[in-house]
Amino acid sequence: MDWLINFILTWGSGFAVGWWAASKASQAAMKNILENAGVSEKQLKQAAINMGMDMEEVREHFGNEDGETVISIRVEKHGKQLLAYQMETDQFLTQATTAKRLIDQLAEMSGERSITYNIDPNDGLKYIQKELDKRAERS
Repeated sequence: MDWLINFILTWGSGFAVGWWAASKASQAAMKNILENAGVSEKQLKQAAINMGMDMEEVREHFGNEDGETVISIRVEKHGKQLLAYQMETDQFLTQATTAKRLIDQLAEMSGERSITYNIDPNDGLKYIQKELDKRAERS
């Protein structure tokens, strides 16, 4: 019975490591092929859009053209507190009692990096929409 457990564990570990190595090798090979063919990242983005990917998906995969990072967030309201979470990881980002302060804290978190926060209307946009509209009018 021990040999069967050892066999399964060894086979499973080897499969997982092999799968990971094959994935990394194919990514490196594809990157090399595209570079040698002269395909730019801009052309890849356009191809993704042509194949039916929406702009939000393209930005999540490639980032923005100017090197911005796009982070999808969710805002929840618990009592008087507004809480912001990163969608992909469900990681807590920050909290505040006003939309203005929440937006300011998200901006402070990005520091010198260029980060765009993306929020879907179904993920709490209603809690900060008025403040975003005010800021858009000012700029």
